[in-house]
Amino acid sequence: MFNEVFKNHYDSSSGELNVIGINKEVQAAYVWNFFNTHSKSLIVVTNTLYEANSLYKALSFFDASKVLLFPKDDFLVSEAVAMSPDLMAKRIETLNELSNYNDKYIVITNLMGYLRFLPSKTLWNSLKINLSKDSVFAKNELIDKINMMGYKRENIVTKTGEYASRGYIIDIFPYGFDNPVRLEFFDDEIENIRFFDPLTQLSTEKINTIKIEPFTEFINEKGLDISNRQSLLPRVVNKVSKLSEFISDFNILFISLEDIKLAYNNILKEITEFKESD
Repeated sequence: MFNEVFKNHYDSSSGELNVIGINKEVQAAYVWNFFNTHSKSLIVVTNTLYEANSLYKALSFFDASKVLLFPKDDFLVSEAVAMSPDLMAKRIETLNELSNYNDKYIVITNLMGYLRFLPSKTLWNSLKINLSKDSVFAKNELIDKINMMGYKRENIVTKTGEYASRGYIIDIFPYGFDNPVRLEFFDDEIENIRFFDPLTQLSTEKINTIKIEPFTEFINEKGLDISNRQSLLPRVVNKVSKLSEFISDFNILFISLEDIKLAYNNILKEITEFKESD
């Protein structure tokens, strides 16, 4: 139905299709149909975070496993003040999903998410750590790497993104795990890997392998001593990237393109005014 209705609106010379005047429910159905009738992934850019969340919920109704969300606060000031940890966790989840699989997805983001600086996919993947029982990995080297990956050192580990080190033990709560993991070393050899209870801190089930993935978008490749603000990322990585570079082959769809253009021009104006007042 959609292909028949919209076929006359397609501009073959530019590869663009402009559709207006459809309500939110039909909009979601149209996006899903577009995704299913093309072989590529689909990036959908909305103007606001609210619109991105709404579309994500509507499309998840069709098949949640095929829909990813990359949400970012709508305001530039959020970079310097209280950035939402929930939004950050969702972005990291999406980046890890895109870097782990070559599957076809719908990736929904708002304008600020689309513009966000990211490390390259190559750097992101190079930081992932696969450990196994009886393997050799220098404890200090492991700590340096998990620091770069965004894990924060604490006295005890109780939530995702934390690690603790004492003697020949490293406790870490990796992204994607329901419970934290205890690594027991003998010199540089990993003698045991166990889950442990974050409430009692007592070891539980033994496992043979563990995969540790990044828990920050701000990867300091050059080790410079600067604040972890994403706007400063170009100073600390050899190559800056963006969301689209984590997807090998994709179409892109803008929701309310004129609103997005207006918001983008306002962002440029805010940045100019900020630089002039600094």
